[in-house]
Amino acid sequence: MYTEISVDKIHPHPRNPRKNLGDLTELTESIRVNGIMQNLTVVPWPAANWGEGITAELYEDQYTVVIGHRRLAAAKEAGLVTVPCAIVEMDEKTQVGAMLLENIQRSDLTLLEQADGFQMMIDLGESAKSISRKTGFSEATVRRRVKLLKELDREMLQETQERLISLEDYEKLYKIKNREKRAQAFRAIGTRNFEWKVSTEINRQEREECVAKIMEILARFATEESAEAYQKTRKAWELSLWTASENDVAKAEELSKEFDANEKYYYTMQFSAVHIYTKGMRPQSEAEKEIEAQKKERKARQARIADAFAQAYELRLEFVRNFRATKGRELGLVEKMAAYALLRGHHVDSYVMRDLFDVEKPFRESWRTNGEGETMDEFSERLLADGIGNLNANLLFAAAYVRMEDKKATCRDYNNRYEPNKALSRLYGHLTAVGYEMSSEEVALVDGTHEAYVRENVE
Repeated sequence: MYTEISVDKIHPHPRNPRKNLGDLTELTESIRVNGIMQNLTVVPWPAANWGEGITAELYEDQYTVVIGHRRLAAAKEAGLVTVPCAIVEMDEKTQVGAMLLENIQRSDLTLLEQADGFQMMIDLGESAKSISRKTGFSEATVRRRVKLLKELDREMLQETQERLISLEDYEKLYKIKNREKRAQAFRAIGTRNFEWKVSTEINRQEREECVAKIMEILARFATEESAEAYQKTRKAWELSLWTASENDVAKAEELSKEFDANEKYYYTMQFSAVHIYTKGMRPQSEAEKEIEAQKKERKARQARIADAFAQAYELRLEFVRNFRATKGRELGLVEKMAAYALLRGHHVDSYVMRDLFDVEKPFRESWRTNGEGETMDEFSERLLADGIGNLNANLLFAAAYVRMEDKKATCRDYNNRYEPNKALSRLYGHLTAVGYEMSSEEVALVDGTHEAYVRENVE
């Protein structure tokens, strides 16, 4: 039934998933000039406001809007006294579903508002499957959005909505198991440091898991001793814990099988490494201990700096993989980068080439005429041939990058003091010109302010 209803008798729905109606300026002006072209959908007041003491008689001729919240608000702004409405009967579950569907189809809700809407429908007895059928979202998407409300801090979630974040950004956070660390990364979401913080924490998490496995293996055949009890040994092995990986876990397993069952073994945690040894020789002198401590400390710093530069390389590589030149200015910058790479770039690094284009097997050496696989030249020729009809700035950009990138680039000397790397600085200059955003960690690595560098004089 369609009828004109006074705007004073129509109320916003208390369960409307959309909390912010957005800018109503254009809609208000359109309604002021042309009136409302599409009726609102409303329900009698009690149907949307159930509760103790609420009766139809108490709120006679009062209505709640289900579809048309923006039109109602704009109509009031335009000075309309009445608006055309369709009065319908809906249970609460159907109302929430209708509002959610309308907003999804006409004006995107924030991820938080979508999650709230889905949660409302679940609270009213809907399943992920039925919500999917009614809204058009997949069941997985429904579950993932509801998971936001359970896994992440709501206040911070609300704050980050203004940063134009995708659901994929939030999902990266789920890989971080520690809730406190996840919250720290969450605060950076939508900023240039987000990818760095997430990848740093995931790498740390993976290292800790590998260290735990290594310690479990060592405990089977060795006894832990403090660093103070560490002595000069007849036989010793060392495993890095700063960059611990599954390879180190496998190495620990292999070592556990090689040890003499008649010997007694010990292990000591020191300077981000674990030392496995037997006793029987004289204790180290203080001078020997100092020299060894300096060596271990230098290696630990080297590993830390190398780990940071490896992470920076992965972020540069990912940017180039996803780069798409769309503007005239970008095309010019790409050509400038290509010209520089041709004239001043170092040789093409086969490892970078394989990483960028996802080539699993190593390239065959060109002098091996009968070997399996392609040489790097053959791969390059095929790549150009495949894109010869539409050779564009994206391929040109990738080619220039391969010629300028150094997978092992660093800015330190042997003693871990800062040493400028002009080639790396130039590469960052070209990348940032076309949109790459350096994290604060990358800036510190390149300009020498990173805390991992040694600052005092080294004799």
